[in-house]
Amino acid sequence: MKRTTPGETKLTICVWHPFGFWRPQPIMAETIRKRWPEMNVMHLPNYDVLPPELPDTDIFVGYSLRADQLQHAKKLKWLHSTAAGVAQLAYPELRELGIFVTNPRGVFSIPMAEHTMGMLISLARNFPDSVRYQDKATWGQQALWAMPQQLTELNGKVLLIVGYGSIGRELARRARAFDIRVWGVTRSGKGDTSLAEKNRARVGTWRCVASGGLCRDRRAGNARDKTFDRSRGDRANETRRAADKCWARFVAGLKRPCLPRWKTAT
Repeated sequence: MKRTTPGETKLTICVWHPFGFWRPQPIMAETIRKRWPEMNVMHLPNYDVLPPELPDTDIFVGYSLRADQLQHAKKLKWLHSTAAGVAQLAYPELRELGIFVTNPRGVFSIPMAEHTMGMLISLARNFPDSVRYQDKATWGQQALWAMPQQLTELNGKVLLIVGYGSIGRELARRARAFDIRVWGVTRSGKGDTSLAEKNRARVGTWRCVASGGLCRDRRAGNARDKTFDRSRGDRANETRRAADKCWARFVAGLKRPCLPRWKTAT
């Protein structure tokens, strides 16, 4: 693939979403133009005006680009997803063209980890029902305590993080501040173990290795470990069913779940 100079490059930015914060702000195009003034940078307001800009676009920045749109992007070399997930780009036509695909991995890790910790605290202390009682000017101390889920503490609980990537590690870092026991599980069996306990649980023929572990079918042997790949159809489905089975058995075997069973208060 021939690499063009900035003067020979056209970069097109196009994302539209009802939630305004998810749309690229003008500063993105302004910063690129300032860094490479000779580059042709197009910042489009919506997808309606995208088709005529695609044929000579070298770099596309956006959430998605459909297969029918891709066939008009004859010069496209690099596609940058503004979302961390790239499932919407995992179609055969894009792979076959060998277009370079990147994403902002890690940029959402801290916000997601903080949001998750907020949700854990909210559920453990039952903030939702507390606010409802407050809105009714009712002192609900006894009622809150008598609910099936009861109020609980996060201290000493087990937090199982399935998918111990950048978000999982940031969540583990914050969970440790609450003295929560962290177990992490990954597909690859690799990961940062400094924030998670080195525990493992064996359930039936499945082995879940915590703190960077691997869910594996022991009957298949180490040489046939299954990994998820959307391009492999049947194998991907088989892997997902295997993961669901492993997860169900693992959760059923936990003696100290992070939170008690949650029921909607009446």
